[in-house]
Amino acid sequence: MTMPAIDISEAEFKKLSAENRGRVVIIDVREPDEFEIIRFRGSRLFPIRNILKEGLNPDPASVVILVCRTGSRSYIAAHSLKIISPSPVYNLANGIAQSYREGNQLLEYGKNAKMINDYFKPSG
Repeated sequence: MTMPAIDISEAEFKKLSAENRGRVVIIDVREPDEFEIIRFRGSRLFPIRNILKEGLNPDPASVVILVCRTGSRSYIAAHSLKIISPSPVYNLANGIAQSYREGNQLLEYGKNAKMINDYFKPSG
């Protein structure tokens, strides 16, 4: 069964994570070099290009939250790709950038953390 994706805010992400401790699976759809800058503790790297090829078939008991830097790639993955799940798949709408600005304690730095300021610098 395919369920619709649900966009969630940073506050909803924190609540969902707390209420479903042990069942939450955070799928990071960014590229490996981005994952090595900053990521959610315990998240799994599954770049969007791989999801495009392979799809995503999570454990039925898990609560799946897709994340990326700003929420754009995870939105595409959550809303456009074939994700087979008996429960909803969530998209962190404003991405890791919002979590970083709000000081989310679930974030951890990777080996490329020194690039953090450039990574979150506004483009344009």
